[in-house]
Amino acid sequence: MNWLGAKGQCVKIFILKAKHIRCMMEVTFQIKPRHCWAQELSEQYPDITMTVFSIHQEKGLSRWEGTIEEMYEAFEKARTHETIVSLDVFSQKDNEIIVQSVCNCENRYKVHDILSRGGCYYLLPNPIVTYEGAKHYRILAPDAEKLKRVIGNLQKIGEVKITSVHPLGHVDDSFFVNIAKLKNLLSEKQLRTLKKAYLRGYFQIPKKVRIKDLADELGLSPATVYEQLAEAENRIINSIIDYL
Repeated sequence: MNWLGAKGQCVKIFILKAKHIRCMMEVTFQIKPRHCWAQELSEQYPDITMTVFSIHQEKGLSRWEGTIEEMYEAFEKARTHETIVSLDVFSQKDNEIIVQSVCNCENRYKVHDILSRGGCYYLLPNPIVTYEGAKHYRILAPDAEKLKRVIGNLQKIGEVKITSVHPLGHVDDSFFVNIAKLKNLLSEKQLRTLKKAYLRGYFQIPKKVRIKDLADELGLSPATVYEQLAEAENRIINSIIDYL
């Protein structure tokens, strides 16, 4: 069973080595659940990022980021999906809207149930982000065996690919407190530019997008984008360097 995806060979090697060791791991994976309106919408509008930040009973709140025109076009299309019970815009600010959704997707709670039964935990903040046609999760797995079982069960509801696995020797509470406060270190414009750069592959090697392309998408000058990214990187590094 190829439960790691095409790029999972190095991840597989680590898990095999950790098989007989109780080692907590930070894991990121992506899944394309069958008949999921958000995943299907993301395939049609890959540049829109949908971040779930609150789930209460059958209602979910998510932050959509992209161009206003494209987001509202996607929003109207989503309202016609057969699984949508209701979809409402709560607020709008710059290139961001807050959306409340209620759906009856057959797999709407399956990922949560599988993770819970498998003993895995969400990593906050923003553990669920949908973009480029897939739902991306960040979790903590107690050990390799539990992770393998969880991924196997997830494969029953959709296509799954693990994108990264990092062993955690210990959990430093002060480190997670700093992570939770990172957003407060950045201005809204810096955070928006940083997210766009990350999602478009600016920090990958080799880079998948140029500063000029980011500037065009954000409606800014290349110099402004470069300055915002440099300042954001500097603030984040200063905040976490002592814990590395």
